[in-house]
Amino acid sequence: MRTFSIIIPSCFLLLVLPARPVRAAMGTDEWLERIDKAAPDVIIIGNSMQWRGLDCTILSRELGVTATDVSGAGAMSPWKYCALRYLIPLAKKQPKMIVIVTRMNFITSPQKRMGGKRYRSRINKIVPAGQDRQLLDALAFRGEGLPPWDTKWDVDELPPFDGYWWDFNKAVKKSFLPSMVLFAKQQGYKLVIARYKSRKYAEEPNWEPPQVKKYGEDLAAYLHANGVPFLDYVHHPALTKDLYAKGDHLDQETGKPVWTGLMAEDLKAILHGKPAPNQRLPRTVKPRKNNPTPTSKPASRPNATD
Repeated sequence: MRTFSIIIPSCFLLLVLPARPVRAAMGTDEWLERIDKAAPDVIIIGNSMQWRGLDCTILSRELGVTATDVSGAGAMSPWKYCALRYLIPLAKKQPKMIVIVTRMNFITSPQKRMGGKRYRSRINKIVPAGQDRQLLDALAFRGEGLPPWDTKWDVDELPPFDGYWWDFNKAVKKSFLPSMVLFAKQQGYKLVIARYKSRKYAEEPNWEPPQVKKYGEDLAAYLHANGVPFLDYVHHPALTKDLYAKGDHLDQETGKPVWTGLMAEDLKAILHGKPAPNQRLPRTVKPRKNNPTPTSKPASRPNATD
């Protein structure tokens, strides 16, 4: 029997294979080129949860200003801090608003995904040459005197609920959050913290150990005291379990439009100096009377002519 080999030209493969952003490999120059091309008023700093869960094209249309993202694969608070502190100030047009997307208690867990060459190399890529020393000093300070961090918590598991990591008032002191708040004020950025709804909350709406609940309350109080809007989606009923794909990622066809719609409504309110529908306030603070009722209307998809 005669056999035949079929050779498929590489140019054809480029046409049929879906494009995936190689964000982990992007360095300072690549990110700046991307930011400068967009010239955004709103920059969203996050990771794959955000870039797969938010449509910046629709978001820009709904807001009436350009929004773009700076998101690294697997990025946690050290990467997000470095993007805010070392990368964005180099953009030709400075944004009006910075939105930092986080999950669970990760905004005050500076050691999460800091181990090994993989994550450190990603951070080094977005830090301009000559500023490495400042970065290393900042990272070293966060690690001094902290309880041991189990690397298994870097993937899907969470730190023990009775430990240091869920005591917000202790954890915040060594986190990057105070530096984020201070630097945003110095630069004139309107900082917003958005907490993403993990699958755990969608599958078990009543799930929330006392320590986790207390953490959220203390985080809300801290951000309110510092004038930072806190968009907390962990209990939003519109983000149901059927809208999720793999892990904590939202499905790009069904979940993405829903969260994009919620974020568009919230960020538009903040840009206009109004309280956002999903802005979480401390329990001791009453919402303003003109605070609209949260909705779950998905953002409409752009037409072919948009």
